Amino acid sequence: MLTDKQELFAIEIVMNGGNATEAYEKAYDAENMSKQVIYNEASKLKRSHKVSIRIKELRMASFTKSILTIEERKEVLSELALLGSDKAIDLLNKMDGVYDKKTDTDDDTTGITITLNKV
Repeated sequence: MLTDKQELFAIEIVMNGGNATEAYEKAYDAENMSKQVIYNEASKLKRSHKVSIRIKELRMASFTKSILTIEERKEVLSELALLGSDKAIDLLNKMDGVYDKKTDTDDDTTGITITLNKV
């Protein structure tokens, strides 16, 4: 189990993109410490087993929450489609399998390429 300051340090690292020095300054009373000492302590803390595991857990939780489900993506795209977005309509059609396969056939006598969408 982490101390409150270690937990805050881990949260700050995830929120600020990985800057351990900045996270250490926010989590600990580092006002009277030199930049070099803060850097050393932050680096040591970030590498500690318990803290590094917690940072990984927080990153995974953050990543998982940032990914929309298929239904959420369809809702967003549907709203954009209602506003007239052709790209949103195209993406919704692809998600629903409206465009299954494209087959190209060449007519050698005319030089015309015909593209068929199989549904």
